[in-house]
Amino acid sequence: MRRACTWILLALTGTKAQAGGVDWKVYGFVERADGDLVCFDDANSVTSATKLTRGWVKCIFQKELEDYS
Repeated sequence: MRRACTWILLALTGTKAQAGGVDWKVYGFVERADGDLVCFDDANSVTSATKLTRGWVKCIFQKELEDYS
């Protein structure tokens, strides 16, 4: 299960977020050989329809996040 979630998060990493009205919150962490990722989701973008839930997810290398702050 964890490996499947990791692949889903990594697949969504390349998507672009919408510019306005986003509310990014920490979603989780992914351990990778080239560095750990911190993942965020946009709570305002989560939608649900039947058996499908969609939302924006963005993952950033933890090192880049630490360098920024």
